[in-house]
Parts: sequence; C-alpha cells; structure tokens
Amino acid sequence: MSVAERPFLSDQWYRVADLTPKLAPQVRLERRRGPGGAHYLLFDALTGRSHRLTIGAARLVATFDGDTPFGMAWEDLINRMGETAPTQSEAVQVLSQLHGQDLVIADIAPDVLEREERRGKQDRKLLKQNLMGPLSTRIPLFDPSALLAVTEPLVRPLTGWFGFVLWLAFVIYSGGLALADRTAIANAFTDQVWTAGSIATIAGTYVVIKILHEFGHGWVARRHRVHVPEFGIMLLVFMPVPYVDATEAAKLESRWARAGISSAGIVVETALAGLAFLLWREADPGPWRAVLFNVMLVGGVSTVLVNGNPLLKFDGYFVMTDLFGLPNLAQRANKAWGDWADRVLFAARDVPRRPYSAFEKAAYTFYAPAAFVYRVFLSLTIGLYVASSFFVLGVILAIWSLVLSVGKPLAKGLWHIATSPRLQRTRTRAYALTAAGCAVVLGFLFAVPLPNATWTQGVVRAPQGAEVIALAEGQIETVPGIAGANVAPGTTLVRLANPLSEMRLKALRARLKEARVGLRIAQLEGPAEARLAEIGVEDAAAQLRREEARAADRVMIAGIDGVFQPIAAPGNLVGRHVRRSERVGHVIPGTSDRVRFVALQRDVAAIEEGVLRVEFQLPHEAITRQAMLEGRVSTGAFDLPSPILARSAGGPVPALPSEGGTQRATERIFTYDAILPEGLDAPIGGRVYIKLVHPWQPLGPRMVEAMRRNIAGLIEL
Repeated sequence: MSVAERPFLSDQWYRVADLTPKLAPQVRLERRRGPGGAHYLLFDALTGRSHRLTIGAARLVATFDGDTPFGMAWEDLINRMGETAPTQSEAVQVLSQLHGQDLVIADIAPDVLEREERRGKQDRKLLKQNLMGPLSTRIPLFDPSALLAVTEPLVRPLTGWFGFVLWLAFVIYSGGLALADRTAIANAFTDQVWTAGSIATIAGTYVVIKILHEFGHGWVARRHRVHVPEFGIMLLVFMPVPYVDATEAAKLESRWARAGISSAGIVVETALAGLAFLLWREADPGPWRAVLFNVMLVGGVSTVLVNGNPLLKFDGYFVMTDLFGLPNLAQRANKAWGDWADRVLFAARDVPRRPYSAFEKAAYTFYAPAAFVYRVFLSLTIGLYVASSFFVLGVILAIWSLVLSVGKPLAKGLWHIATSPRLQRTRTRAYALTAAGCAVVLGFLFAVPLPNATWTQGVVRAPQGAEVIALAEGQIETVPGIAGANVAPGTTLVRLANPLSEMRLKALRARLKEARVGLRIAQLEGPAEARLAEIGVEDAAAQLRREEARAADRVMIAGIDGVFQPIAAPGNLVGRHVRRSERVGHVIPGTSDRVRFVALQRDVAAIEEGVLRVEFQLPHEAITRQAMLEGRVSTGAFDLPSPILARSAGGPVPALPSEGGTQRATERIFTYDAILPEGLDAPIGGRVYIKLVHPWQPLGPRMVEAMRRNIAGLIEL
C-alpha cells in the first residue's frame, strides 16, 4: 500500500516534531537473522524483555541519539525508503509506545505520576492475567542466583553440545525400547495410573520433576552468563508448578544459545523419563515400580502434550521461535490474520501491507488457526477430565476455559468490527459478512448431520446354565463334583439332604401302598366302592410324584461343559444349609458369546433413541466386528457387572470401594446385553470395547443436550 493510500499526516505531529528522543541507557537495538528473515529487536537489559520492530520503525529508532529532531529524522526516512516508510501516524505511534515502556527518553520533564500510573497498569495487567487464566497463575518467590551458583558447576559438562549429543543418543535408545514395549506400557497405564494413591504420587512426582526442569533452564542460562532473577510457583490447573524467569536470554545474539536455554527443561524431563523407563523394565512389582512409571508419564506425556508442544506458549514454542527466527510468532500470526480479514474480507483501505517473507507468511498462515484449535481442545479435555472426578469444579473449569479460548477472542473480534477506525467506511460490509459467517456456523451446527456414536466397555459373561443354583431348600450332604475338574452336562455336582422331606417321602410311599391294598378290597365289594378307592390311589400317587420331584431338585447337575468352581472348598460346603435359588458354584466354560456392557446416565438417551449397529473390539486386536444388541438388563443401578469396568481399573465408570472389597458406581449406570458373532468365543471375564452407532445428528443439539445435563447435575448437587 502506497503512502498516498494511507493516513499520511497526523494531527499530533506538532507535539512531537521538535522532540529529540534518545534510547534509554539500558536499551540497545539489534539486527538478527534467521530462517524467517532479518528482524530488529529492542532489548531492555533492565527488564530482560525484547520488543520487535519493523524495518521502518527500526531505522527511525536508530536516529534516536538525543540530538536529531524527530521531525527531521522522519523526513530523512521518507527520502530513503519512499512509499515503504512509516507515515506520521505510525511514527507517532512508535514513539508513544516506546516512551510508554520507558525505552525512550525525550527532552521533556519526566512525569513521575505518569510512570507510577504505568507501573500500576502493569500490576493490574498481571493481576488480570492471573484472574483470566485459570490454567496458569504465577506467584514469584525468590532470587535463585545463589543456589544456581552452587549447583551449576556440578552439571556444567552436560549443559553444552556434549550433553546435547549424549541426551539425543540416550532418548533415541530408550525411545526405541519403549516403542518395542508399548503393549506392556499400555497395560501398566491401566493398572498403575487410575487409582487414588497413584494420582497422589503423580502429583508429588510432577512437582519434583518440574523443579529439576526449571533448574535445567537456570543451569544453561548461567553457562551463557544470563541472569535468572526470579523463581516462583505457577498454578497450572490449580497444581503448584515451579518456574524460573529466564527472559534475559533474549539478549543473546546466538539463536542456538537462546534455544538451548528454552529447551533445557525438555531435555531434563525426557532424560528422566528415559532413565525411569529403563529402571521400570527391570524393577519388580511394587511401589518403587509405580513411582518409576509416574516419572515416565510426567516426563514423557506432559512434554509432548504441553511443555514441548510449540502450539502452546511454553518451552517448545520459544525453542521453535528462536531456531526459526520468528519472535512473537503468536501475536504476529494473529495480527497477520486480522490484517488479512480487514483488507480482504472487509475491504478496508488503510491496512498496511507488512513486508513479510514467504517463510513468515507460511508460518503465520498455519500457526494461528492450529494453535487456536489445539488450545481449545486441550482446555476442554482438561476440564472434562477434571469433571469426571470432581464434577462441579470440572464443569466450571470447562466453561471458564471455553469462555477464555473461544468467547474472549470472539468478543474482541466483534468489538474490533464495531469500533476500529479502519472499518469506518466498510463497517456495513463487515457487519453483513460477520452475520453471514455466524449464520453459516450455526447452520453447520444445527442443520448438518454428523456421525454420532457412544463408546463404552463391557465384560464377557458366562452363558445361560453356567450357574449352579439350588432348586430346593436343604443341607449339603455330599459334593460329588471335584473343584477345578472338567464336567459334562448332567454330571452330579452337589447333593442336598432334607430330613423332613425324606420322612414325607417315606410316608407318601406307605400311603400309596396302603391305598392300593384298599383298592383291591374295594373291587370285591362293588363298583361304587372301587371308584372311590381309585381316586384315593391317584391322589396318593400325585403327592408322591411331587415329593419325588422335590427330592430330584436336591441333586444339582451341570448344565453345560466347563470347569466346576464351587463358592467354597467342598469340605467347607458339606453341612451348610442353602435356600431355594441360592448359588453354590459355577460351571465355567473357557469362552462365551455374551457381553454385558454399561452406559452412564448421560448416554442412555442416545441409546434408547436408536442404535443402528453395535461394533466391538477385543483387547490387543485391531479388528472391528459387529455384535447384536439383545436388550437392557438393569435401570439406574449402582452395582458394577465386573470390577474391570471401574475407572480405577481402566473402565468407563467412576466408582469407589464398598463393603466386601467390591466397586460401587458413584452415579447411576444402565446395563445392556449383546451377543457376539457365532464362532467367535471371547474369554469369560475379559474386557470388550463397545461402540454404539446412532443415527446421524447435528452437533448443535448434542451440545445443547450436554449443557442441559450438566446444568441439571449442578442443580441436583
């Protein structure tokens, strides 16, 4: 955009044209090169902060020697740069911003009250940042310089290139072994992580690892003679995490040195994770092995997802921006997208075309949307995970995160459209396009059907006839079935005795015998007497048959092939009194085609509205097969079909231990049965991963329903 197309003159120019500004003594201007092209930085040695300048602003600032009038410097810059030079408005803005940050001294009396006001604004900005960022709040504690001076010589050989090469070789070696043992690690994740005791251990391990992480920054910074003035605590998702202030590293000219300081924490954590993995492989089961696994988890997973991820403004971000020469990447990417929207979408005429290189354009194009999506995804994931254990806190955290990551940027964008001077001539177009964009988004959310499915888990249960149940009341007399032995259908397993029933049986047999004798006598007396005697014989025979059936019920037999497993040792069962319908054991086959799975209350509505098909996977298999939904078994119960379905065992149901050592759900659950395909028998008691495929539904109604359930849950609590 040419100078003629931009606001060339400023109504404030007469106030600054005769000033002779000068850079503050602690400030220096540096030119740096990198893959992103050349750029200029103003470095403030007092605060340790750096400020990036455009080429035009940098050339203007280079004239701030305390003797050259500001107006003359700008006119000279116009003669040298032509149309690419900053306008009067832009030059005034540069001078105002630098003076407001105490980077420039002008030949006017210092305004003490103004400086105090700026300090107050900075304090209020920090407080606002802490209040508006629930996932990260900083609390400064002390100056760690003395502690670093004592400990840094101990690790100095590892803080240079030798240490980096050694770390790289070690991570490749341990990472290769971990990849080969990924199945064992996945199983250990289920067994060792999701327990209350393990979560407490993870929290303690996390803090210790983060202390070493921050000391890694401090040790490498001290090697490069960078002062680390502050050690503090950052509340990350309400968990205390140490941090050090190494912002003075920006004064280093070598981007490799700056990247080395930023990456030191990542190096420490991944090295600890690799060492813990090697020890974990050889350790015996127990608390020590669980601690090693927690170190692997914290040092590995948290580095990949958060600290080492360049899409979040943590160590990985600063490593990337230093190596690629892209300082302030996040802010500049957002600015580039904002300028593009104003210029292209809203047709604003006074949007400057900044001289971005091809590399910078590509970086800005990708980074801003990718970072936004990942930040929203991570914030909601953390909030929903916390909600699974601490419902109210998790819901509040998820809503707060959504407001900050989506609502706040949206509100700023709408405010920009409503108030920006750039859009003064095209504000109607901006309103129309914004309304159209919102309509498209709402239409997509509420009118476009998308795949809809529910994921849960089930357990393979024994088939019909596996239970050995008493059909009559009695006392266990003998246990002919051998515990642990294979039995066939019809094999006698348990015999019951009932003295009263046996006495009735003898009496009924005697009565029947007596009735038959009476029948023979009556036949000699006449037809009428014979008929009455026949009725007595039939009645006695019927009673005897019923009592014999009860006696037969006191013999328990196997209904299927399998292994007989009584509820106690046979010697302890003899003499025990059992009631009708009481279970005394199982005949367990090796496999079954029946699965019982659970659904939480939030998923029941979708299941009841319709299930197109049921898909399932067996553990350690990548094959997806289809099953047949048989029906609902229980409604709103708290008893789990199997302990493996509890979240502490890797299942989907939040549960707590109850009396007898069993797990009891903390919210109502619904159980369903499904039938596996013929010829595919799964081991009884094994876990099955279930996917219930529902009719397609737009995303909007699902979100509204989820919010309604959460609000209803909060009201109930």
